[in-house]
Amino acid sequence: MKHSILPLTFRMLHFLSTVKEATVDLLMQELRTEYGTEKQFRKPNVSNILVSMKENGLIEDAKAELDQDGELCISYSISEEGTRLLNKYLPKSWKAQQAMAR
Repeated sequence: MKHSILPLTFRMLHFLSTVKEATVDLLMQELRTEYGTEKQFRKPNVSNILVSMKENGLIEDAKAELDQDGELCISYSISEEGTRLLNKYLPKSWKAQQAMAR
């Protein structure tokens, strides 16, 4: 069976549904094997996607703190609207692939 991938934005939302919260660095670390070769998979772009998802109510700020380099580090969590959207539009075939891969 050919492995299909979700659009990056939707996969990011899915990943946030599997964890309590995640920073952009953690999200990129976890999705690097799937999207690491794509041009859009760069930290500024991924950060912009997260901000856009937040502005659209799909995710929320979970925590903000300074990292060891003094950079602002925001953790995000999926919102109820994000969960509703994910449940409505996540392809069943993709869910089945993920279940078989485990």
